[in-house]
Amino acid sequence: MGPVKRVTNVHLKPRMLALERGGTSHRIGPDLNYTLSRIPNHPQALDLASRLEKAIETRPNKHADERMAYSADCYFQRALKFTPSKQRGVVYMLYGLHMQRNGEHQKALELYLESENSGYESIELDYNMGLAYFYTSDYANAKKKAQLAYSEGYPLEGLRNLLKEAGIDITEPAKQ
Repeated sequence: MGPVKRVTNVHLKPRMLALERGGTSHRIGPDLNYTLSRIPNHPQALDLASRLEKAIETRPNKHADERMAYSADCYFQRALKFTPSKQRGVVYMLYGLHMQRNGEHQKALELYLESENSGYESIELDYNMGLAYFYTSDYANAKKKAQLAYSEGYPLEGLRNLLKEAGIDITEPAKQ
């Protein structure tokens, strides 16, 4: 077993990813800190840092002892610093998702565009870019990204529902 798999298997247990409890210390924060100190661009750990930070913010009593050594923003900045430029697309996308979780839709869109410009392609990226476009009132691009995501079989209906409520039919061809 290689070092990445060993760290992941020991420190990113399924119950930890579900924000229930840590892997070795029974606390999420220390295991997450360990993982991101060893593998700064670990996608599951970065997403967990974002979700844990949000959980601490919204449910402080439940997660009071789960503090991370650094903020999620700090972990994302570190990941970008240590990730080779050709592989930063997924980090930009996850960082954009973190910003979107925190209501910073314009910043999220900028990060999604960085991800796209790096050559990263993903149905998740298309869907989340569509949401960011929607929340920044760029409905034409939101529709295009929705059409792309749903044509590939994206399962969540949130973007489709938002566009429908705004009177935008994604089954009609996008205007050029």
